[in-house]
Amino acid sequence: MSWIAQGGIMTWPLLALSVVALAIVIDRGIAFSTLRLPNTAEEAAILDALRKGDKEAARALTESSAPALQPLIEALGSDEPAAVRECDAAIRVEEVVRSLDRRLGILALATRAAPLMGLLGTILGIILTFSHLSSLHGAVDMSSLAEGIWQALIATAIGLFIAIPSVFAHHAFVRREEFVAFSLARLANMALARASIGETS
Repeated sequence: MSWIAQGGIMTWPLLALSVVALAIVIDRGIAFSTLRLPNTAEEAAILDALRKGDKEAARALTESSAPALQPLIEALGSDEPAAVRECDAAIRVEEVVRSLDRRLGILALATRAAPLMGLLGTILGIILTFSHLSSLHGAVDMSSLAEGIWQALIATAIGLFIAIPSVFAHHAFVRREEFVAFSLARLANMALARASIGETS
């Protein structure tokens, strides 16, 4: 806290930004860790139940292995025409992906804003330091100059402390989101392909 007090006016917005970023990381960490996807065996069982038209079995398998995918399985197993099922499944996949993407934009903004805010705090601190030195009319105290500069650099350090973990967290969340999107699209396409083969045979 002494560093924050000495770092200048921009350290307080940076502290608020760090709280926001940490809250988003925790929130999205819970969201991603609690989203269950069916493993290979469970996925095969669900696809087989859908191919056979056994909606109850597909619903039960999904409920036990991946409850969040229940709307997608309902769409894939409906009695609507193939084109309608395909559109409905695409919407369900998008809903899951969008639910995971929630607030990631704010986290991405924090990764960009934190270093800039820290740099601004450092520049303001250096301006104030040299402004104070100019008022001394040549009687420069090097210890005061060094103290003013290191205090000004605190803002940049805090900004980087916020930005670096946020970048890694955001990258991990985006990669996981891409994997989930691919897995759901793959499941939907396989189900629709098997259904179309069954309808034509």
